[in-house]
Amino acid sequence: MKRIGLVGDIMLGRGVRTVLDEQGVEHIMAGVSPLLRSFDFLLGNLEAPFLMQGAPMKGKDPHLTFGLPPAYADVLVQMGFGGVTLANNHMTDFGADGLRCTLQALQNRGIQSTGAGMNVGEALRPVVVELDRFKIAFLAFNAFLPFTRLAGDKHFGVACLEQYTVQLALDQLDHSFTHIFLLPHWGIDYHPYPIPALVKLMKQWIQDNPRITGVIGHHPHLPQPALEVAGKIFVPSLGNFIFDEPFPLSRIASILCLSFDADGRVSTHFEYFRLDPDFSLVPFTPDELLQEQTRQERIRQDIREQSVNYLKMDERWIKYLLYQSIRYRSFSELKYLFTIYSPREIFAFFWRYVVKKHD
Repeated sequence: MKRIGLVGDIMLGRGVRTVLDEQGVEHIMAGVSPLLRSFDFLLGNLEAPFLMQGAPMKGKDPHLTFGLPPAYADVLVQMGFGGVTLANNHMTDFGADGLRCTLQALQNRGIQSTGAGMNVGEALRPVVVELDRFKIAFLAFNAFLPFTRLAGDKHFGVACLEQYTVQLALDQLDHSFTHIFLLPHWGIDYHPYPIPALVKLMKQWIQDNPRITGVIGHHPHLPQPALEVAGKIFVPSLGNFIFDEPFPLSRIASILCLSFDADGRVSTHFEYFRLDPDFSLVPFTPDELLQEQTRQERIRQDIREQSVNYLKMDERWIKYLLYQSIRYRSFSELKYLFTIYSPREIFAFFWRYVVKKHD
C-alpha cells in the first residue's frame, strides 16, 4: 500500500517565521513528523513566495503581502514536502521577480510545483508522482482573483479555475496517467461552506472527465467536510496546515491520507492536529476529534439539504467580487463572475442588494 499526504495552506512568514528563527522547524513539527515521514509523497499549498528582490503588489495591504528569503525553502525539505501548489492569491505578491525566484528555489531543492509559472504553459505543468505502476498528476487552479495575477500565453501568474484553463491542463495529460487530482484554491475566508456554484461546476467537470480521481481544495482557512460526488474524492477545503491566524478553526490542521492499493483503488483517511499558541502541531485528543467530526457532519447535512446558509454563499461571493471590481476598478473579478453565473443571476443579486436597498 502506497500513501500520499495532502495538506492545506502553508505560510512560513510573520509569526511562523519568528518561531522558525528562534526555535527551529523541529519545534513546530515534532508532533506531526512521524506521520509525515510515513508518506511516500507529501504535497501542500505554499502561500508565500521566496524572493531575493521585487516590489510588492501596489495597493495590497502590507500585512497580507507575503514574502520570504529563498533559504526558507529549506523548511519545506525538512518537513518532507516533495511538491507544492502555487495557484493562490499570494504567489504573485512580489510580481514576476518573486515568482521566478520561488520557482528556482523549489527546483534547486528538488521540490515539484504546479499552478503558477512565467506563462500559462508553465503554470499548467502538473506535479507528477509515480508509485509502482501508477502515475498520478496533481493540477492546481486559483478562483480567488483580487490582487492576483493570472497567467497568460506571454505573462506570468497563476492558473485560473475556469473551464478553458482546466480543460487545457487535462488535455495535455496523456493516458499514462492513471489518476488525476484537481487542487482548487477557492471559497471565502473563514466560512464553513463552499460556494454552491463552484461545487456545481466542479461536479460537471468530474462527470465530463472520468479520469479525474478527486478534487481537494483550500483557501477558506478552515476545514470543510468531504462530500459525495459521483464516487470521487471531493474535499472542498483542508484548511490551514501552518498559518499564524488566531481563530480556533484556522488552527486545525487536517491531513488527507490517500492510500493506493495494488489495483489502483484509492481510499482516504483524515488525521487532525491543532496548532498550539506556541506554534507546535499537536495531535487531536479523542474529544477534539469527535467535536470536529460533529461540526463537519452538521455542515455536510446543510449542504446535502441545500440549506439557506449554504445557498447564501453564492450571494456572498457575488457581492464580494462586485465590491472588489468597483473599489479597485478591476474588471477581472467582474469578467470571472460571468464565467460562473448567468447575467440573470448577477442582475438579480444587483437588483436585490443595490437597487432595492436604496429605494
